[in-house]
Amino acid sequence: MTRADWNNLTTPEIFEQYNLLVSVLREKGVIRTQNIVGEYGEWLVSQKLKLKLVKNSSKGFDAVDTSGKKYQIKTRRLTAENTSDQLSSINNLDFDYLIAVLLREDFSVQEVRKVPFDSLKSSSLNLQKILFRQLAATDGAENISSLFNVSLPRMESMADSLAEYIGVFDSSKIIPGGLNLSKNTGQKAKELMVARHRGGKR
Repeated sequence: MTRADWNNLTTPEIFEQYNLLVSVLREKGVIRTQNIVGEYGEWLVSQKLKLKLVKNSSKGFDAVDTSGKKYQIKTRRLTAENTSDQLSSINNLDFDYLIAVLLREDFSVQEVRKVPFDSLKSSSLNLQKILFRQLAATDGAENISSLFNVSLPRMESMADSLAEYIGVFDSSKIIPGGLNLSKNTGQKAKELMVARHRGGKR
């Protein structure tokens, strides 16, 4: 369905489609509750790393590998309205590895990091307000994005794709470790995007 198709639906019809979507995802084993973003991240990681998801009631970890190692999985989805890369708080430390997943608005994977528990424990990170970019810069954090068939975008490419939505933004909120883009740079990104769409060259 296109956006125009959705706009032609009534509010009750949209919720009917949403309910159907949730039901299908649950039947496929992708989600188990209404937490679509978090449980999609858990399902995706379990598929790629060949982990076994545990029951929702398990505290401190979400999955285990064949050797019994425990994995806590945190997922954040970036949108045009909310570019914060803050992960949900880590309250229970009963795990061996933390997997942090950063999703784009269309639910495609932007970046994934694997952090050993010891690296996390020895860091100075505030586990109640942890940012993905801070986690990515932690000693011992491994970039495992390639396992998810992800090639990390260059900063200017990400700026191009977001420029039509955000004229002025802090790219470090979009790309861990990114530089701050000024107003002029944001305008330049827009121009580059238009040129690209018209077949122009940089």
